[in-house]
Amino acid sequence: MASPWVDGVAGAKSAALRRTLAEQGLTPEQIDAALAAAGVADDKPRELRISPEVNDAAEYDASAIALAMSETRKTIGDLKRTATGKRQALYDGQYDHALKRAGVQRIDLVERFPILNGQFGYTRGDHEPGASRLRAFTERDGTVVVYGDLATTEALITRLDPVRVSYWLRERGHGIEVKDNIRDAYEGILGAVGNDPENSAVLSDITTLVHSFSHRMVRQTSYYAGIDRESISELLFPLALAVVTYAVPRGDFVLGGLQAMFEHDLHTVLDRVVLDESRCALDPGCWESRHGAACAVCLHLGEPSCRLFNTRLDRKVLFDTDGYFRMRS
Repeated sequence: MASPWVDGVAGAKSAALRRTLAEQGLTPEQIDAALAAAGVADDKPRELRISPEVNDAAEYDASAIALAMSETRKTIGDLKRTATGKRQALYDGQYDHALKRAGVQRIDLVERFPILNGQFGYTRGDHEPGASRLRAFTERDGTVVVYGDLATTEALITRLDPVRVSYWLRERGHGIEVKDNIRDAYEGILGAVGNDPENSAVLSDITTLVHSFSHRMVRQTSYYAGIDRESISELLFPLALAVVTYAVPRGDFVLGGLQAMFEHDLHTVLDRVVLDESRCALDPGCWESRHGAACAVCLHLGEPSCRLFNTRLDRKVLFDTDGYFRMRS
């Protein structure tokens, strides 16, 4: 599980990320730490045949992940190095098996994941959609003020296996050449996105896959981490095949539920994501919905938890005959 998070991004992996992080005002020392945490090596660039738009979007996702992981990160490899006895057997056996079965390349724990909440205005008027007015916090000179609060919390960063994703995309009818090497498979996925990410059918399917996986993950994580479901949220990075599952920060206190789950029950959580009930009490209506097989009973989360307001969700991408969990690794 030591393969890099951003393998293949933009060809010149370290150079591209260094440039992006430098533009954000980081010092060379901070950039070195961020790249080291993300597993990016200073090796010879390799040109990628992807559009500038996809290149920029992939760089953005990769730099956001690298920056978030620059201070504190714990990998499953770290757990293996310090474990003994039954714990060592657990990590070497059940953890690796659960990751493979779920189609996950790696999961890392970030103990100080930064979350910035900003408020730029308020609404006045009726609560019906379209009937209220948004009033921004505006200075006398017209400048819009954003009041922000930066907090840190614990988070899990999960990346799907690029090889299995490429097989899954091919089964869905996308013209993609499948490679059994992680880096080559990821480059093939980026190339298949095309020249217009916003209107790409490939990226649309990947977003639905990552988002649906994320909601299954949140539902199981809530139980095993001992955190209320409404207190767990998500961040999606579709072009990185990654999702962040984090506990909503509550002041300066971090409960440690995700850390405990990561160290003791991660294999059980992943197995339940894959093997737990895939049907819905409202089937066949839910399964046959033209908007995707997802509803409040089976896959939806509360609005504070979901970044896409419970859109781009579909159980079929996971459990249908060509679903992700049925693909070989």
